Amino acid sequence: MKKLDHLLRELGMKEYESKAWTVLLKHGVCTADVVSRISGIPLTRVYETLDNLEKRGLLVVQKTRPKKYRVVSIEALRNLIEEKRSRMASEIKKAEKTLTEIKKLVPKPAEGDHEEEIDTFWIINGRENILRNVVDAIKRAKKEVLIFSDDMSWFDRLESAMKRRLKSGINIKILLNINEHTENVIKEALSIGLKMRGWEMRGLMGTLIDGEMVYLISKIPRQGISEEKYYGVPGSDEIFSYKCLTTRNPIIVRMVRSYFDNFWWRGENPEKTFKI
Repeated sequence: MKKLDHLLRELGMKEYESKAWTVLLKHGVCTADVVSRISGIPLTRVYETLDNLEKRGLLVVQKTRPKKYRVVSIEALRNLIEEKRSRMASEIKKAEKTLTEIKKLVPKPAEGDHEEEIDTFWIINGRENILRNVVDAIKRAKKEVLIFSDDMSWFDRLESAMKRRLKSGINIKILLNINEHTENVIKEALSIGLKMRGWEMRGLMGTLIDGEMVYLISKIPRQGISEEKYYGVPGSDEIFSYKCLTTRNPIIVRMVRSYFDNFWWRGENPEKTFKI
């Protein structure tokens, strides 16, 4: 029962709640006195504990003298998951409100503030950090978004931002490997209006925003990991080492743009390949 108690605590029960619920699960219908005696919960606390479990929808009460209690069902434990979901939603809402307040307090950068950053190179580590930065960059794009990638494992994270940018008239082009692993996602991407061409590259992804800001992302398998096994599947920091170099350096930006245009005009058209 120690493992059950541990799991119930992980799910969201307090110590006495877990003990009381376990007793009722094992022994069936019991009075508060019996629950207290078997579980070791002080009698002064057992009524409060049982009332809390009832309020959480985990017990039902028989209004006799004395009261009797029994477990609703194992499935009722889903109530604890819903409690967590509701609590997390509330915390996220509160955090969003806090962020809004912070934005009001922080002054907007003055014109020309970015000039000192033109020759600067920044490094972002970790898949989630990189994707968040790329999504934010796409949301801020004013004219054009160019993306090159070996596969479409990132598509679900960027799709919403790209849809909104397309509706705003932003031009979005994507270079990627066209094969049986990427076919389904390519068709979905084409259906929302994205322009695509094929290229041959592994382990590299990049984004060029408005011809001004470039993100160069490397994805290197960690020791003992087969890249083929995870090709086209959203990876993680445990499987790959993700690093992103980002800069406004005009030389790097022009170089990336030149290579992109070169591959674009020579690239394979997925609509013809898959006869869409």
